[in-house]
Amino acid sequence: MKPEDERYDAKVQVLMESVRHHVEEEEEDLFPKAKRLLGDDLLFELGDRIEKAKKIAPTRPHPRARTSRRGTWLRGRGGRDDRAKDMVRDGVERLRAGSVGRERLIRRAS
Repeated sequence: MKPEDERYDAKVQVLMESVRHHVEEEEEDLFPKAKRLLGDDLLFELGDRIEKAKKIAPTRPHPRARTSRRGTWLRGRGGRDDRAKDMVRDGVERLRAGSVGRERLIRRAS
């Protein structure tokens, strides 16, 4: 849906309300229950595990990852490969931005 669509604002409003409700439910109900039931030590351990998983998790979708042989390979390497591609892409974007900046400086100096 494009922002120009007449239903766009209403849809965004409903989405915002849903997210706010979800966050409120987590903070007021789910998180306190988890802390009571699991305790600080287990929660910190789970947090550490999540941080480690984030470092190797893929950063983009791999729709065939579950059904193909390549998918089996991707589950093991997808995150590293995605991060390498992200680093290259970000580096290229920085270089492009830098070259555009240099071109502007050169034009101003001329």
